[in-house]
Amino acid sequence: MMGPDLERITMVLSKLHDECCKQIHALARESDHRLETIDHSHNTYITGGAHGHGSGDHSHSVPGIAGPTGATGGDGYGSRQLTYVSEYTNDKHGSHPHILPFNIYEREHPVAASTYVNPIVAIGVELGTDQKKMHHIESNQYTDRNTFNNSYGSPYEEVDQLKMNIDNLEAYANEYPDLQWIGEKQSLLHLIQVVLTMSVNAKWSIITYQDWMQGAYDQQFNDNVPSLTWDSFASATGKTIGNVNQVITGAVGLPPIIMDSFENIRSKLKELQIKPPF
Repeated sequence: MMGPDLERITMVLSKLHDECCKQIHALARESDHRLETIDHSHNTYITGGAHGHGSGDHSHSVPGIAGPTGATGGDGYGSRQLTYVSEYTNDKHGSHPHILPFNIYEREHPVAASTYVNPIVAIGVELGTDQKKMHHIESNQYTDRNTFNNSYGSPYEEVDQLKMNIDNLEAYANEYPDLQWIGEKQSLLHLIQVVLTMSVNAKWSIITYQDWMQGAYDQQFNDNVPSLTWDSFASATGKTIGNVNQVITGAVGLPPIIMDSFENIRSKLKELQIKPPF
């Protein structure tokens, strides 16, 4: 059994996990094609001496090694190829721009990064509401977060790590919104995988500490009303959250019954099979 606040958080984490799986599959299928290169031609090495092409013998000179020839072609040694400027000048990747005329580059197949990232980021925004509440609980709890299960494994640290990796994913998508190249698609795919892994870590941390966290939610945000109760004949109130004596300073407990009228008193005495004196 889990309290409503922690059940909500667990459902958000499960939804995030499922969305990551969905987008990993979609992006993997988008980037699994063979690498294509842009249109290009090569300079060729022409040997000297007589030779024929069906129209008679003739000869060519040997000019030496020809460098890149722009878009015009030319005779010479076949050591470097001609590439067409229009196919690689629009590269948006900052660290490895396609600007060298003697390299063969990948032909782009751009897809929108937002297609794969926006659904994940939207769930991260939903999680962010509870992240703020958890920060509030953390600032008011009995010990520092770094001493709470050695920090890692605590719900505070795991949710913060998850949210940070969602932010990193969003930042990459903003930097490379068109996913021009296979490498960019694969990079984004791996970043989604990191978010998926962190969602599992956060979910199990929440499940492990759900009783503590739900009590903290009740104390901080639910007016000290316990979220989970069950019947107990040993309790004067008829319900319990685990401890019969609920008078514990700083903890959430069941409120005592207040007899605010003679009718309430008479009714309770009748339940106990005691004849009321009035």
